[in-house]
Amino acid sequence: MRPVRLPDGLRRTRIDADSLRDRVARELVVEATFTSFDGMGYLRVSAHAYNTPAD
Repeated sequence: MRPVRLPDGLRRTRIDADSLRDRVARELVVEATFTSFDGMGYLRVSAHAYNTPAD
């Protein structure tokens, strides 16, 4: 898991981060976690490796 800082001015508040999460889910059909800390926006990146397509 790793937070990736978003460009300056993007999603500075928790409300902004939540609206970006909702937009990404709606338009890209992707689950993503966005947050803000100290006036900066972040995307939380995490992944899980699977062994087979059935997993």
